[in-house]
Amino acid sequence: MRLRQRLRDRLRRRALKSAIESYRAPELVARDKASLDIFRLKDDSLDNLDDLPPPEVLQRKILEHLEAALASFRDVAAGLPRQAGNSEHLQG
Repeated sequence: MRLRQRLRDRLRRRALKSAIESYRAPELVARDKASLDIFRLKDDSLDNLDDLPPPEVLQRKILEHLEAALASFRDVAAGLPRQAGNSEHLQG
């Protein structure tokens, strides 16, 4: 029985180690997994800055999107189980 438990523990540790394995920078570079190339999607509608809406309109749209996102986060938070001491962070 004791041997069986030790084998189970060893297998769990091995599985955990492989699940959160870390790599050194030279290993990542050798595997071509260290690329930090970032590209941006070009929005053709922004080619001509004269066609942009006035700053007030942009500001209003940004605020609308942020408020909608915040409302979505609050909906998600409302569905999470409450923990003692964490409720004051979710009140707006």
